[in-house]
Amino acid sequence: MSANLTIELPKETPAAEVDALQTELKLLADVRGAGVYEPKGLGPVELIMWVKLAAVAAPMIMQLIDTLRKRRIEKAVVTLPNGSKIEIDKATAEEIERLMRATPATTAAKA
Repeated sequence: MSANLTIELPKETPAAEVDALQTELKLLADVRGAGVYEPKGLGPVELIMWVKLAAVAAPMIMQLIDTLRKRRIEKAVVTLPNGSKIEIDKATAEEIERLMRATPATTAAKA
């Protein structure tokens, strides 16, 4: 079974940066897809990306956060499938590990 998480990006994140981030996330080993929520209506109130993972594990979440940090995207918030939120500017590796230990692992079902 796959798991989805979301990344709330700052509204001022340039479209080119969002596209590049989306492309880079899709190259990560456990990522099965990534995209941007496109709400219907007048325009986006928030800039939110979705990421479909084969499994939710601390190393994968750290890799995703490192990708955001490498691109210098500040004030982004990652929401895990269980609703837990990680503010990438504030979270340390130890805090993420602790949060992940408290979160049941989701693994991919074999087809």
